[in-house]
Amino acid sequence: MDPSEGRDVNGFCADWDAAVEADPEIDPFCSRSAWQLSFSEAFSPERTLFLSGEGGDYVVLAESKDPEDGFGLEPVENMWGLGSSLIGSGAAEHLVAELRHRPR
Repeated sequence: MDPSEGRDVNGFCADWDAAVEADPEIDPFCSRSAWQLSFSEAFSPERTLFLSGEGGDYVVLAESKDPEDGFGLEPVENMWGLGSSLIGSGAAEHLVAELRHRPR
């Protein structure tokens, strides 16, 4: 499942980047859409992105393709760990709500 399906990607990225700017607790460069999506395109274009957000709270993850682990979600930029996958004070709650709607 990709919560970003059917959304305007440019509009989503603009809102995502605005949320990054507003969150003083995360890296202001590596958490931005340009860094995260460039990493995805360069190193793991086969992974399905799990991008969701609203009201200043964003979740930026990708599906893990490790056959030993089964299904999972991991940071989009999973090599250096410089960016944040949870943006905004309510991002964890937003993730929980999205996962509750995810098919099992």
